Amino acid sequence: MTSFRNRLMGAIAGVALLYGASSYLFPTPKLPAGTTYEQALHSAHEITIQETWLQKGKHYAVFADDVPVGSVDGKNVVLFGDAFTLTTLDGKVLASEKENKRLVRMTRAADFYDGEGKHTGSLGEEVLDRWLSFSYVFHFYDGQGREIGESKKLGRSALNMHDLYNAAGNQEYAIDKRFTLRGLILPEHDRYDLYPKKQHASIPLEHAILLVCIEDVIGDSQKAKGK
Repeated sequence: MTSFRNRLMGAIAGVALLYGASSYLFPTPKLPAGTTYEQALHSAHEITIQETWLQKGKHYAVFADDVPVGSVDGKNVVLFGDAFTLTTLDGKVLASEKENKRLVRMTRAADFYDGEGKHTGSLGEEVLDRWLSFSYVFHFYDGQGREIGESKKLGRSALNMHDLYNAAGNQEYAIDKRFTLRGLILPEHDRYDLYPKKQHASIPLEHAILLVCIEDVIGDSQKAKGK
C-alpha cells in the first residue's frame, strides 16, 4: 500500500513538474495592447473550448487563438436542465442559454440571451428516427423565431465532422473535438476547437460556443447510458 502511494505521489509530482516546465518554456499568450477579451474572441481564427475538472458542475475555459479570454459555466447541468453562461475574464457576460420546454416539436430546445438578459434566439434539436438516423440536427433561430442556420454532426457521440451552416446552406463554423493526454492521468475532460468560416455569420459566435457546451453535456449523458 505504501509502495503504491509513493508511486502515485511520484507520478503526480512528475506531472506537476512537466506542467510547470511547459508553462515556463511555452508561456501563455497575452492579449495585444488595447484589445478587449470580447474583441479578441470575435477576431479569432480558432476558438478553443476546454472542459476543466476542478470546478463543481460544468465549466469550460475559452481561448481565442490560444489566448485565455473567458469561460462558460453551467451549474448543476443535467442535459439541458440548467443555464450555461459565457463570460469574459474581466467579468462581462456575453451570452447565456436556458432550457425551453415550450418548443414541443423539438427533442431538445433552449433560448439564448445577451448579457443584458434580452432574448436573442433559440436552438432546437430536430426530431429524427433514432433507429434509422446516424446523425442529429440542431436548428438556430433569431429573436423573432426565424430560422437562421443549423448544426449537423455525424453520429451522436462527440466526433469530428461537425459543421454549422446558415439558412442558405453556407458553412459558417467547423467544430473539431481534440484528444487530450491529460485525460490519461487526471479525470477526463474534453477540448473542442471552433473555426469561424464566415466574417459576418448569421449564427452568432456566442451561440455557436454555447452549442459546443450543450453537445458536450449530451455526449456525456449518452456515454453514461452506454449509447
